[in-house]
Amino acid sequence: MKAITIWPEWCWAITRLGKNVENRTWKPPRSLADGDRVAIHAGGSFGGASTYHGLKSVFEPVDSMARRAGWHVCVDVAKNLVNAYSVREPKTVSDRVVKLPRGAVVAVATFAGVLNPSTTVGGDRWPWWAFDQFGWIIDSVIALGKPVECRGRQGLWNLPPNVEEAVLVEVAASSRKVDESQKSSSVCGHKSVF
Repeated sequence: MKAITIWPEWCWAITRLGKNVENRTWKPPRSLADGDRVAIHAGGSFGGASTYHGLKSVFEPVDSMARRAGWHVCVDVAKNLVNAYSVREPKTVSDRVVKLPRGAVVAVATFAGVLNPSTTVGGDRWPWWAFDQFGWIIDSVIALGKPVECRGRQGLWNLPPNVEEAVLVEVAASSRKVDESQKSSSVCGHKSVF
């Protein structure tokens, strides 16, 4: 399975905020076809910067989108170095803190085409697209219940066989949980609207 390494905060936006476009300065290779599954790998550092002051401006777009969706973003800083970002879930009694994973595959998505900066018109359908870049359209995102640790790479790369096997196990487990929750929300064979 092909994989792409993305900054951890944007991986979180893909799995929790509905980010449906990954912006790149380069076109996807011809080896990646519409409908192919791609592993979403959270890189080792946030925003490509190590200091909080350098990172703050990079993280602000995700922070503002998260707050609009009801999440509260927290940062753990020691000596101006970012140790971890975490988020507090919205509308929960305990406001459970969720640390953003790094250095791991966190989701699998379907590649659904590319938005070309010279020919494609944006709009409401692509609010995550940076119009001056190639927008890799991602669809059918399956967030893994347990991230699978592995080292990332630049560009589009292949998962090692043992990592791919562990990712597929997590995809199956996550898919079963979704199916079970959909069944429990149905009444007499019809999905509940509540």
